[in-house]
Amino acid sequence: MKKHISLILTGLLMAVMVNAQNPETLTNSSVIKMSKANLSDELITDMILNSPVKFDLSAGAIKTLESEGVTPAVLESMKNAASKKPVAETSAPPAEQKASQPPVTPEQGAIKQPSYEPSKVTATVSLEALNYVGPLTELIEFNESMFKGLEVAISEWDAKVRSYIADINKTKEQMLQVENELRIKKNADTKAFSEDIKSLKGKLEAYRKNYKQSKDIMIKGGGTITKNLESMNSDVSRDISKAYSDASQKVGSANSDPATGKRPVSLSYTTREVSDRSVSYIVYLNEMLAWYQNEILELAVVINDWNPRVTKLISEDEQLKSQMEPLEQKIQELSANSKQNKTEISTLKKQVSEIEKSRKKLADQMKDDAKNLASYIKQVSQRNQESVKERFADIIENITYSFGEKLSM
Repeated sequence: MKKHISLILTGLLMAVMVNAQNPETLTNSSVIKMSKANLSDELITDMILNSPVKFDLSAGAIKTLESEGVTPAVLESMKNAASKKPVAETSAPPAEQKASQPPVTPEQGAIKQPSYEPSKVTATVSLEALNYVGPLTELIEFNESMFKGLEVAISEWDAKVRSYIADINKTKEQMLQVENELRIKKNADTKAFSEDIKSLKGKLEAYRKNYKQSKDIMIKGGGTITKNLESMNSDVSRDISKAYSDASQKVGSANSDPATGKRPVSLSYTTREVSDRSVSYIVYLNEMLAWYQNEILELAVVINDWNPRVTKLISEDEQLKSQMEPLEQKIQELSANSKQNKTEISTLKKQVSEIEKSRKKLADQMKDDAKNLASYIKQVSQRNQESVKERFADIIENITYSFGEKLSM
């Protein structure tokens, strides 16, 4: 008997020496095995103090340890070791560790993206719209306002979605941690499930339920976003109709007479690099930001195309006016002796009349140009309303798919 005990102690001492060189992580199962091998509390405590540990010291686990014969002294050593040492990593083979790691999910990829940042201003452009072209500057201001308003909404939705994702990932991390703990405990022996394992299974079930609820909440949040977008679609179409209709009316009813001069309307607008840093679930909304940006640039082109027509007619009118003024002055001088200068006055008046007719033609031409521009704005309004409806429908479709399909992967 003494020889047998000696051999056991020798084997244990060799195990201790091996552990000192390449220590194995001690778990609850390890301590139970040592207790059932009738090792002394001193030897078990010494191994706990000189090894990395990964103990479960929950109330249920302690009850299991006590029922398996672990003494209060060893339990106290376990508590002291767990409070002083960092939790050891699971010493599973590389293939097993790799298998236990969760796959990269869409929500995890999304949360790693930088938080949303507003679109950066790349340039500030100054321009002038002349005479009847002036109301087009209001359309540039309108589209800039729509751009900024949408970006505020995108920023708010982006923050909400990131919050949903954070909740999902937190619950998933808890769930995977419990799964790994269960795997270790199940693989430790061939016995029926202990109370500790049953407790962990209950915890896992709760985490899985929370995980599903978190995903359901995110899907519901995505539905709220799409409903807001459907409402926004109608509002934007209505606002475009009103803004462009008002501008068209102002252009058509403007005092478009070359004699009134350029009457410039000055405006500074910005060009922006549309941000692509919104979370992937709603990144499609950036397409509307690009739409507003492109519309601003197109309106600036229209202004620059129509301004020369205004300046051309004004220049021609000024030339005619410069020809007419000396004639009128001469008529005034000759009128001092109108009878004597009757023939010459009559000739001069005919010349003035011809010039006035030419000026009227220029005025009529400018009015026609203004009407043509007003008509063009109406066409743009109709085109834009159809384009916006189409784009919003596409965005809503993609966001709906994103929340529904990505979260099911």
